[in-house]
Amino acid sequence: GMRRSAKTQLALQESEKKFHTLFSSMSDGVALHRLVCDAQGVAQNYEILEVNASFENHTGLLASDVVGKLATDAYGSPQAPFLAEYASVAKTGEPVQFEHYFQPLGKHFLIRAFSPQPEQFATVFEDITKSKIAQSVREADHRQLTLQYQEIVKLQEQLKVQVLRDPLTGLNNRRFMDEALPREIARAKRENYALSFIMLDLDHFKRVNDSYGHALGDVVLSTVAALLRSNAREGDVVCRYGGEEFLVVMPYMGQEQAYTRMEAWRQEIQEMVITHSGTDIRVTISAGIACFPEHGLEFHTLVAKADTALYQSKRDGRNRVTRTTD
Repeated sequence: GMRRSAKTQLALQESEKKFHTLFSSMSDGVALHRLVCDAQGVAQNYEILEVNASFENHTGLLASDVVGKLATDAYGSPQAPFLAEYASVAKTGEPVQFEHYFQPLGKHFLIRAFSPQPEQFATVFEDITKSKIAQSVREADHRQLTLQYQEIVKLQEQLKVQVLRDPLTGLNNRRFMDEALPREIARAKRENYALSFIMLDLDHFKRVNDSYGHALGDVVLSTVAALLRSNAREGDVVCRYGGEEFLVVMPYMGQEQAYTRMEAWRQEIQEMVITHSGTDIRVTISAGIACFPEHGLEFHTLVAKADTALYQSKRDGRNRVTRTTD
C-alpha cells in the first residue's frame, strides 16, 4: 500500500514539475488568483497568487511587485479589473474570454480565464497586437479601396454625363440623342402615342460669330438653349444637335400642337434682346417638324424629314416653322 502511494506522490510531483516548466516557459502570460469575498460571499477583490515570466514581459509588472497583493493595489485602480467576469468564472467554473486593449503598453490582449479550483481563477494573456494591427490595416485598406471605388464610380457617372451633355448649353448632345431616341420611339410604338421631332437652327449664326466673336456667339447659344429648356415640358427631350442646331422631341404631341408651340417659341426668340459687353443683338430661328408615326417609324427617318422641313424654312426666307407635308 505504501509503495503505491509513494508512486502516486511521485507522479503528482512529476506533473507538478511539468506544469511548472510549462507555466514558466509559456509565451502567454499566466496569473493565478484567489477571489476575495465579503461575509455575504460577494466578490470584492482578488489576490494575485502567482505569475509566470511571460506575464512580467507582457505587462511590464514584476512578480515581486504583484504576487501576494490585492488586485486594486497591484494595478493601482479603485476597482479590481474585470472583477465581475472573473468572480463568475471562479464561482461557476465556466471559462470566459475577451479582448482588452492595455493602454499603458499600447497592446491588445486576448484574455482567457478559467477556474482550476473553487474560488480561484487563472488568466492567460495572449498578445494579439500584431494581428490587431494587421486587421485594422486591412480594414483601413478596405475602407480606402471602397472610397476609391466610389470615387471611380462617381467619376464614371460624371464622365458619362459629360459625354452625353453639351458643356456650353448643358443640353443633351447628339450622342445622347442617338442613345435615347430609339427608346423614345419604342415606347411611343408600344403605348401608341404621337411623337413630334423639331429641328431648329439659328438664322445667320455664322454672321453673329464673324461680326461679334465667339464669346457673344456662345452667349446667344446658351440663351436660346435656356429658353428651350425652360419652355419644355417634363417629358420633352431638348438637345444641341450640332453647332447652332437644336432638336426637340415632344411625346404625346401631334404635328399641329407641335407647330403651335414652336411658333410661340419662334416669336419669343425673335422678340428677345441679348446683351453682352454693351452689345445688343437679336436673333431668329428657322424650324422644321416631322411626326411619328405619320412621317416615319424610325428615328433616322424622322430626324431627316424634320431637317428637310427646316431647310424649306430657310429657302422660304428664314424665321419660320415648316411642317412635313408628305
